[in-house]
Amino acid sequence: MQEFPIYVSKISKKFVKTRGSRFKRDREKKTIQALDRLDLRIHEGEIFGLLGPNGAGKTTLVKILTTIVIPDSGIAKINGFDVVKESRQARASFGATIGGGERSTYWKMTGQENLIFFGRMYGLTKNEAKNRAIHLLDQMQLTDKAHERVENYSTGMKMKVNFARSLISNAPILIFDEPTLGLDPSFARGLRLYIKNVLQKEGGKTILLTTHYMAEADQLSDRVALIDNGKIIDLSTPDELKLQIKEQEVIKIKTTDSFSYESLEDVPGVLEVHRHDDYVRIHTPDSSQIMLSVLEKLKEKNITIKSINVETPTLEDAFIKLTGRGLTDIKEDS
Repeated sequence: MQEFPIYVSKISKKFVKTRGSRFKRDREKKTIQALDRLDLRIHEGEIFGLLGPNGAGKTTLVKILTTIVIPDSGIAKINGFDVVKESRQARASFGATIGGGERSTYWKMTGQENLIFFGRMYGLTKNEAKNRAIHLLDQMQLTDKAHERVENYSTGMKMKVNFARSLISNAPILIFDEPTLGLDPSFARGLRLYIKNVLQKEGGKTILLTTHYMAEADQLSDRVALIDNGKIIDLSTPDELKLQIKEQEVIKIKTTDSFSYESLEDVPGVLEVHRHDDYVRIHTPDSSQIMLSVLEKLKEKNITIKSINVETPTLEDAFIKLTGRGLTDIKEDS
């Protein structure tokens, strides 16, 4: 039987959340099915993207794989080791950043001291840990801050140290939960190149990546799983997922004012309209056929347009087609 670096079979996990008064009699309990008999196989050397809205089950799965949370049922293995029965061996097989991980280092220690400490915890010699720490701090552009306490670091610098911590042991499997969250755009771009070119192509690492940034998932992932309500609803390459809506174009409109976008749904030729924080995305088979009508609708409402672009469908558009909601829609956290 083929051995997968990351293997998940029929994993389920429920949480019971309590709301309401501090008085026991007035509390309301709610059961949340975070994962529902989920299956996953990740191949050696691939970058695997896990995408879904808040509360879909991404973080719960990551916490199970990193031995933080115990599943209710099912089996999960890292490098062939059961994460429950062989948790120590499983932990030695991966490096991870979880939920940003700003608080995953010791703030009274310097950046270099933190990395040396965690390197020693993984069994590196003192010299190995020091050399590895110096190298990683250089990669994270933190050499000039190496001997400064982490408590004095900016949020982005703390995130960089945490990312470096996940690499200190040179483990064959890496699990990144929102790795570029909180980083400035320039360094985030560099980090994505580092993940793709250095960690995957040169280092041969197997990488599980969760992210809300669709361009990031599209750029990095060899395969992508779309997860919703604790289940994987589709699994394919980014290009194959986008082919599901290949006959569509998307008109992206940014405006200076908020408005009731439902009126755009009445324009002939409009398939779907999805509102985001400061723009709308209109799906249509042919943007040229509906553009004038859309602009007239906006003019009727005295809406000032900041920008208008015609784009090809994205991974988020594919997710919306499959689920009816976007990746940033809010649910109970899980």
